[in-house]
Amino acid sequence: MNRLQRVFLICGIIEILLGAIAIYSAYINTRGNPEDFDEAGGTWGQMMVFLGGLTLFSIPAYDSKFVVFVILGTAGFIGGMATYFIIQELFMGRIPDPFVIAHSLLFFISLYGILLSFRKA
Repeated sequence: MNRLQRVFLICGIIEILLGAIAIYSAYINTRGNPEDFDEAGGTWGQMMVFLGGLTLFSIPAYDSKFVVFVILGTAGFIGGMATYFIIQELFMGRIPDPFVIAHSLLFFISLYGILLSFRKA
């Protein structure tokens, strides 16, 4: 397994874990009113689990630049939004949520994977 495949593996595992945490949190927060599951982050969690599964299943196709940019680019976009939220919270003088910090890790890991794919080309 080369470095780019390891990046796919790490991103996929992080995405699935973050998605599972978001789904569980949404379930716990909406036990009394299940109609609010989507607004409590349940849809976000489902999307993260799907993206994590897609990332893990696309490990064999790491040679394709299209796959690298679509999968790692999506993970990087999500992580980039989280990084923006962290910077915004720090400017307001508040401590960022650890869940958002974990999302921000995706940005840096996927950026590293995209740079690895350039180096390989």
